[in-house]
Amino acid sequence: MGGVRGAKGLEIIMKFQERSFLVKEGYLRRGDRKRFYPFVFEVPEGIGEIRVKFSYSPRILKNKEKNYQMIGGAIEEYVKDYPQKEKVSTFLTLIKDAYPLRNLLNLSLYDAKGSFVGRWDQNSERPVRVSSTYSSPGFTSCKIIPGFWKVEMETHAIVTEECKYRLEISSIQRTNGENFSSFKKKLINSSSYRDNKGWYRGELHVHSHHSDGKNTLPEIIEGTKREGLDFIALTDHNTVSGFSSIPMREDLLIIRGMEFTTYYGHALALGITSFIDWHSKERMRNINDIIDEVHSQKGLFAIAHPFCIGDPVCSGCTWKLRNIDYQKVDLIEVWAGCWKNRKIENYKSFRLWDKLLNRGLKVVGISGRDWHDVNERKSDGIPKTFVYADSLSEDEIL
Repeated sequence: MGGVRGAKGLEIIMKFQERSFLVKEGYLRRGDRKRFYPFVFEVPEGIGEIRVKFSYSPRILKNKEKNYQMIGGAIEEYVKDYPQKEKVSTFLTLIKDAYPLRNLLNLSLYDAKGSFVGRWDQNSERPVRVSSTYSSPGFTSCKIIPGFWKVEMETHAIVTEECKYRLEISSIQRTNGENFSSFKKKLINSSSYRDNKGWYRGELHVHSHHSDGKNTLPEIIEGTKREGLDFIALTDHNTVSGFSSIPMREDLLIIRGMEFTTYYGHALALGITSFIDWHSKERMRNINDIIDEVHSQKGLFAIAHPFCIGDPVCSGCTWKLRNIDYQKVDLIEVWAGCWKNRKIENYKSFRLWDKLLNRGLKVVGISGRDWHDVNERKSDGIPKTFVYADSLSEDEIL
């Protein structure tokens, strides 16, 4: 096994010495996937900004034979239990979309108090910046308090025989004129946007540049106006840094949310007020405890694309958390993406929903476009979720 053991130097705690610059390198192998690797570093007094740069290579699996073999196994699992015979063109489309397979590593940053600061999920080698007055997308501005901070690496997918990573952490001294008291967390008002009773249509699964989406929030707003939507949910992967950018508008409701991208299934938290972590102490939390925390914030829990094609094509995208208490589940995506392209998984999702309803569970079926690019070519069969509500507000829509 590679991981931390394969890094230069065996110490976990890293200290800034003469230069305000730290480097950690190591190698990961296929057996290291779906694990957590913490790197603790000490931040001294007087630091005004922390920068984190992360890279890994190779990014993709180049061996064509291994690609087809691994993709074929994922497709075989994907079509299992589907009663209709699909045309060869359907499988060719799946192979084309999946090729080549890629490694997927992410980072989370925690401050000296153990509070979540943000998550690297953009596959960019540009340094992440965090300070009291500015933060990169995916991260929240915060005071740089001295003490032991932690970077935690998530190994979602490793499809190559070996994957080398490099983590660089640098610190910038605080200037004499810098004032930390100016930073205040922005609270979002969930009051009514429109008081008209009626049907409202929207999209409950949207990603911005705060995770792996291609658009800023203003660009997403323009895209939703073109689509004629009344509401959207901002559901970036494992971060709520976009909340502070949500504007108050009368023509569009933006619901606060987040997508948990765990190693064994993805889920949405809708209507939450603060960040919820899906792992703790280098282990995944019990999913029922996560749902309880969503409900404690008056939010709704939704299983996302439960039968999406899974590892290693889409790491963790298939729902495999068997210990879930479905009585706690509020919503389930039964129509994911374009129907023509994803009817196999949507058939299975509708069947699961039917079983839950027959058990007497009040689980609501929703659609989820999993919108990453508002400029993508519009396809037929793209779903929207319609809600009849007394007003266009977060409380009424949810």
